[in-house]
Amino acid sequence: MCVDFTDLNKACPKDSFPLPRIDQLVDATVGHETLSFMDAYSGYNQIKMHKPDEEKAAFTTDQGLYCYTVMPFGLKNTGATYQCLVNKMFARQIGRNMEVYVDDMLTKSITADRHTDDLRETFDVLVKYGMKLNPAKCVFGVPSGRFLGYQVHQRGIEVNPEKNPSTSKNGFAKNFEGRPKTHGVPSIAEQKPEVSGRLTKWAIELSEFDVEYIPRTAIKAQAVADFVAEFTEPSIEVARMMVEQNKKVFKWQLRVDGSSNTHGSGAGVVVSTPERDSVECALRFDFKATNNQAEYEALIAGLKVCTVLGADEVEIFSDSQVVVNQVLDEYQGRDESMITYLGLAKELLERFKEYRIVHVPREENEQADALAKLASATINI
Repeated sequence: MCVDFTDLNKACPKDSFPLPRIDQLVDATVGHETLSFMDAYSGYNQIKMHKPDEEKAAFTTDQGLYCYTVMPFGLKNTGATYQCLVNKMFARQIGRNMEVYVDDMLTKSITADRHTDDLRETFDVLVKYGMKLNPAKCVFGVPSGRFLGYQVHQRGIEVNPEKNPSTSKNGFAKNFEGRPKTHGVPSIAEQKPEVSGRLTKWAIELSEFDVEYIPRTAIKAQAVADFVAEFTEPSIEVARMMVEQNKKVFKWQLRVDGSSNTHGSGAGVVVSTPERDSVECALRFDFKATNNQAEYEALIAGLKVCTVLGADEVEIFSDSQVVVNQVLDEYQGRDESMITYLGLAKELLERFKEYRIVHVPREENEQADALAKLASATINI
């Protein structure tokens, strides 16, 4: 059975929690005498769904309506959610005697006599959190094995011989002396080990559902042809107008950021006038606000400041992906408070002749971010 979560994924903000770099995990296994390879049973299904969110993953059958009570495969944030979980579980071990990539786990020991203690530490954590392993995919106390598409052992790293026809039965590269050298682009495994490992990981996951990954053929030539066809006369004038519109420089610019923590919540607002003077505001709220509510409060406060200063058009910069995409109608507001905030923000935006709202990384919004943190960290005496 396959459930299409396309619409649900479009409506959900992406979790930017990063997955580890596969090449770094593999490199970290070198020099360890004994290794144990473990795989979590049923992977993502060991994480229970948040009860109010179960209905969002519902699907229909000819026998009725069902919903997932555990995290299903196919949601775009499953990988990040699972990685965040295992990082917290094995925080005291990762990098010391363990490496983890989503549901693939490896316990490593510099010497064989320490491996029992290292494994005991790993199993204590598994028992504590109730995580189950798939015994058919686990190998314990071996000098080498396969990890994320690579054959790892104490002496070094090799591409998995079962996946690489250029290796001999003992796992080492065949002798290619006398063979003409090929010139061109190096293989993915040579050029980007983390990409090769990730593709292997995908292949393993897809195989569980009898799905085979077939890479798409090159479309470069077709893309060029489409581009030429689109931007030849009479469409060239339309293209020029679009470029000019995108280059428009707004007279007023607004940067906003909200912050919420245990000390309180607040907002940072920075308004840049046509004369490039800067108006800065740090606002502390006298009520408890979530991070998204603080982001909306910052936007609304900033729009009010621009209105008071007489701005007729404004370019807005925010590092909140949720707020920006809800204003642009890319995301839907589900929570009642978010719907109220969105309505108020759009009402204020209608007062301007023209506006543009842009999502920027936090490092490009440092001034507003610093003001928001200052306001939220202030403790009333």
